[in-house]
Amino acid sequence: MQFLNPKTPELEPSAPTAATIGLLGYLCFDGFGCTLSELAPCVCIGTALMANVSACMQQTLPFSDQIQAADAAAELCAGYPIASRSHQVAITAITCGAVTLPIIILRCFARQLITKKIWWDDWLAVLSSLVLATIIGLQIKSSEIGFGRHYWTVNPVYAELIFQIFYAFQLLYVVAQVAAKGSLMAFYYRVFPSAKFRIAAKVVVAFLVIHGTVYLGLLAFQCLPLSSIWDKNVIGKCVNLTATGYSGAACSIVEDIVIMLMPIPELLKLKLSRRKKAALVFMFSLGSFACVTSMVRLRYLIAFANTLDPPWDNVDLVIWSVIELSCALICASLPTLRPLLRKIPEALSSVTPSSHKSSTYEHNFSPRYAPARLSEERQTGRFKALPPLPPDDQPGEANLKAGHFSSKEMEGIELQGLENPRSFQK
Repeated sequence: MQFLNPKTPELEPSAPTAATIGLLGYLCFDGFGCTLSELAPCVCIGTALMANVSACMQQTLPFSDQIQAADAAAELCAGYPIASRSHQVAITAITCGAVTLPIIILRCFARQLITKKIWWDDWLAVLSSLVLATIIGLQIKSSEIGFGRHYWTVNPVYAELIFQIFYAFQLLYVVAQVAAKGSLMAFYYRVFPSAKFRIAAKVVVAFLVIHGTVYLGLLAFQCLPLSSIWDKNVIGKCVNLTATGYSGAACSIVEDIVIMLMPIPELLKLKLSRRKKAALVFMFSLGSFACVTSMVRLRYLIAFANTLDPPWDNVDLVIWSVIELSCALICASLPTLRPLLRKIPEALSSVTPSSHKSSTYEHNFSPRYAPARLSEERQTGRFKALPPLPPDDQPGEANLKAGHFSSKEMEGIELQGLENPRSFQK
């Protein structure tokens, strides 16, 4: 960051008074080589120095005196540039919201279009997205009042509100994370009917709920009385937030890995070509990116509990938490968008001159009308009698084994269970 020369006339501060120096906790400057005449350049440009001075004052001065010291520092440093990352917080929040929320809307639209029903996994995704939208709104507001700046440059009037927003963010993060992962597990449970898989899915969901409830309680009552979390005039007794943060992040990473790997064995059992299997495995494995963001977030938890400059040190933690939630929701929604994406080429082809002929051909030879077509062929004697069709007229593995569909027809069927989960049933 480029700073203007503090010796220029327009930035030359007035000589600090003895009262101002006293309010700033002049003893905290001892050993840093700041003379009385050079106090303003020393304080207002030396970020590392002010970090130590701020920590010293927070540990030695009453909170009321710290507020007065902050006011004095603001007066002393008037005209000097202020380091700020507030714009990074706001831009990240807005970008994640602009990408994630439309995908959730498309998910619900696709579900209503294909199955005419909103399932449990969709409702959980909607819940998680609403919580994420709340987090985004809070972070935008927080960035406007000083989050992203050094603690000693934040207007004392907003300091308490910044701490309150960060406290609410911690609780909302847990709710959004559990709901997003629960949405993906509910989708797996609905699509894959294997008894063993569903038992495993129930175990994972139970772990998600227990993990989320425990950490929600720990964060909700991290300090007693609760007011001590945001009101530094109140002395409180707090849990070890460093251990809480690291253990919670470790559990989250393990959950991500398990959820990412769970559907792969079921996908490999499908009667599809290797290319299509690989495409489906890749699509379902996109959750690995959410796992990567969880690992990156873990790196920034080191300053979560022990920082004396929370508006600045927690910026990366907040940014990567929002990115992690967005990635989790996007990865949980991509498989559900596949039926909608498959309909786009059909919609585009309907505007071409040959669309009527093409649609008629597809209508007559689609799996849905296979019983009528086969019946006509039997009457004309063109084909030998085939085994009767299963009662469910939806395409599935049983149809393929009975010889009702050729490999050409199967090209339009691949993983039809995303549209109708009954097609996976044996």
